[in-house]
Amino acid sequence: MNFIIRLFCVVAAASFTIGCANQVPHPVTYEYSEQQKMQAAYHWDLLAKDVAEDIHQAFMTKIGSVHSIYLAQNTSTQFNKAFYELLSEALIDRGMTIKLRQDGSMHIEYNVQMLYHPERNNQMSHGWRQTSMPHREVIVTASVIDGNICLAKVNSIYYINDLDQEMYRVLRVDTGEKDFSVTN
Repeated sequence: MNFIIRLFCVVAAASFTIGCANQVPHPVTYEYSEQQKMQAAYHWDLLAKDVAEDIHQAFMTKIGSVHSIYLAQNTSTQFNKAFYELLSEALIDRGMTIKLRQDGSMHIEYNVQMLYHPERNNQMSHGWRQTSMPHREVIVTASVIDGNICLAKVNSIYYINDLDQEMYRVLRVDTGEKDFSVTN
């Protein structure tokens, strides 16, 4: 009887050990960090100045001088319309000349990608509920392109207020066409 109990304990321990051996990596979160949240047009201006400085530095290190460049106008969102004007001003303030027409191949393009995180829980911290986490982020990307070569790329990531999402959403152009569906 004593032998059976010992045998059972050995088999149980072995099966627990084998069952817990997992070859799949365990997910680990990043260290605590902070991320800026855009809440006003003033923040868009700060972003434009940061992007302009990064582009200016890329010109100085990769090309060696400040060039005149065409800034492709992107008016697909309210943010893009304003960002074009703010970025133009910030580039001019750094000594760059903005061409009104693209006569060469070098130009700057920018776009915005909006991300949605459906399940963001509000966690307790030290017994207090923190402010709610935004469900949306935007990635603003500006690229300096010469022909088919990307000379520089600047990515900036920000939280946005959930209620402000429409400013970053692509505006729908009314073509006069109607949507309809046919069922049998």
